[in-house]
Amino acid sequence: MAAGDVKSVLFVCLGNICRSPIAEAVFRKLVTDENIENKWRIDSAATSTYEIGNPPDYRGQTCMRKHGITMNHIARQVSSWTNALSDARWDEDEQPLVGKEQVRNYLEKLTVYKYTGLDLMHLRVLRELANVIEEPLAIIFEKSWRLGEIPDNWKKAHLQKGKKDNPWNYRLVSLSSVPGKIVEGILKESILRHLEERKVISRA
Repeated sequence: MAAGDVKSVLFVCLGNICRSPIAEAVFRKLVTDENIENKWRIDSAATSTYEIGNPPDYRGQTCMRKHGITMNHIARQVSSWTNALSDARWDEDEQPLVGKEQVRNYLEKLTVYKYTGLDLMHLRVLRELANVIEEPLAIIFEKSWRLGEIPDNWKKAHLQKGKKDNPWNYRLVSLSSVPGKIVEGILKESILRHLEERKVISRA
């Protein structure tokens, strides 16, 4: 691993209250003891929703305390948000980096039956061409972020009127650019990771 490189590890189990938080805590203790915690991003998550919001199982906590290891994890489900956080990167000059893996992760999860934005890009086309457009979109996103400039059509939205006679569909719906929404998500996740790593915000 080259100097300055940061690796990520995500431990996953069914509920995220037993095996994965224990593995996370043990691994975190190992890298801390070796004084290389700045070289690793460490987390854990669940594949199910059963235990979301719960602390680690008391038996696991008791076992970890016997070995001098603390556990303060709160169970959550692995998701695109989790994956994108793990992919969030910054270069040596603290400038944001947008990886094509991050972009592809969003594209592959697009819901194809939703409306298009002002750019008229159909979501099915974007999703099925994810492996083709992931890199050019990543370049555009990173350039936009670094320059602080946003394409005009990302700032605009088409207001879709609901039906007045339908109480379940009466409100206006704002249809904005899909690439614009993707870069917003990547921006949010990268900032969150940046703040977490520098202990600016707590995990709670």
